[in-house]
Amino acid sequence: MSEPVPAPRGFFRELRYIPQTLGLAWGAAPRWTLLWILLLLAQGLLPLSIVWLSRELVDELVAAIRAHSAAGGGLGGGGGAAFAFEPFGPLALAAILLGAALLAAELLRSALEYVQAAQAELVHDHVSGLVHAQTVRV
Repeated sequence: MSEPVPAPRGFFRELRYIPQTLGLAWGAAPRWTLLWILLLLAQGLLPLSIVWLSRELVDELVAAIRAHSAAGGGLGGGGGAAFAFEPFGPLALAAILLGAALLAAELLRSALEYVQAAQAELVHDHVSGLVHAQTVRV
């Protein structure tokens, strides 16, 4: 039995199989493979948008609290003017966009699972066909 290869060298050594693996998946299901790649890219960009939208939401919340405090209202609820929430203001928009991004992340995760299952079945059938064809030739 061979000794285990340290992770970094083993990882880089395994990278050489990526073109063959993608070629096999592409040969079995080109549309599903393209969809899989696009979903992976979208899923990779969503965390960046979620972080950015979270920052925007916090900034808008801080601005709203400062504006409320400057108008004479306090956070204790006593004696000051009531906090006026604008349903279509920047704070609400940031919250809605963040919620939409979080929902999109979950939907993408589910879609990716579905695509991977469909693609795996097609790749399995394709490999079985290749094995069968090779067996018939021998």
